[in-house]
Amino acid sequence: MGYLQRANSLDIILGLSAVSLAISALRKLFRRRTTKLRGPPAESWIFGNSRKLFEADDVATLQAEWVEKYGLVYQVPLAMRHNRIVLSDPKAATYFYSKETTTFVQNKFAKAFIELLV
Repeated sequence: MGYLQRANSLDIILGLSAVSLAISALRKLFRRRTTKLRGPPAESWIFGNSRKLFEADDVATLQAEWVEKYGLVYQVPLAMRHNRIVLSDPKAATYFYSKETTTFVQNKFAKAFIELLV
């Protein structure tokens, strides 16, 4: 118990650094390996392109520019190093949603709730 009382700011910083390194190593170990897609570069390490999308007068025009520049399928970096994949090709979107079976599956309760709302 005496050691916990004597912990100073350097001990706390070293502890947080060790935890941060461990989390980073685990993320790299367990991340999914996928094809690297082209896309707009992140404007900020923290916010990515989230602020650009939020502040845009017309998001559709911005995305149309990105489609012309990067193609029908591209990746947009967002806040906190998260990425979103944009599918602008109808065939690619149809294929994706035909294989993605967990997003649109609804149980009986959800169907009944939606029915009550309508």
